[in-house]
Amino acid sequence: MLIKTADRMDALEIKNELLRLLEETDDVEVLDTVRKYFKQLKSDKTTKSSQEKLLIKQIKSVYPIKDNKRYKALRAKIEGDQISEKEQKELIELTNKFELLDAQRLEYLVQLATLRGQSLSVVLKEY
Repeated sequence: MLIKTADRMDALEIKNELLRLLEETDDVEVLDTVRKYFKQLKSDKTTKSSQEKLLIKQIKSVYPIKDNKRYKALRAKIEGDQISEKEQKELIELTNKFELLDAQRLEYLVQLATLRGQSLSVVLKEY
């Protein structure tokens, strides 16, 4: 009996051969190992999908809406030379906060790129 190598077989041929081989064996240990492998593979995909969804949510929601609106309002005031000293301090505080949030967002983007096996530049273009 001639068994083709994986690089010379298409997915359907591989599945059919695997099913045939599994049907022919009575080795419980082999069957259990294959079963555990596929369960783990499914679990890994589910976990990866969950991690990806969480990272995307964190990337998209890193900036609080209220702070973002206030920051834009203060930026408009400073550009129009109509900002008070108190507002200027508030703007500095928000700027510092956003710098920290930018760093956190970048960390999430790096994690997402790593999880997907993509470069950071590819993920940055998406988000």
